[in-house]
Amino acid sequence: MTVTDPSAAPVESALVVALDLSRSMYAADLTPSRLARATYALRDILRERSDGQTGLVVFAADAFVVSPLTDDTGTILAQLPALEPAIMPAQGSRPERGIELAATLLSQAGVGRGDILLL
Repeated sequence: MTVTDPSAAPVESALVVALDLSRSMYAADLTPSRLARATYALRDILRERSDGQTGLVVFAADAFVVSPLTDDTGTILAQLPALEPAIMPAQGSRPERGIELAATLLSQAGVGRGDILLL
């Protein structure tokens, strides 16, 4: 999903990842689990991003900011090992809340254009 605000100043690129932390991410239909595969993909994305800002939100029944938009993907990488469904205060699967919070982060940062990646 791409969010555009015509009144905002342009930036190189902005990406907010919305990571599912519902219990369904423990499912082993993908080896070793959905969560592990999503985390591997997120690590690859973060390591490849050399410019622009990146943020991370997590969601289950509700959504929470793990990292606002930052140029320092290393900070987000350092937080990944702690992200698992057990840390969520309430279970559920509300991806729309993750997307809404990601859009809010982009808007609050004043970026003209940003992408939201749902994992």
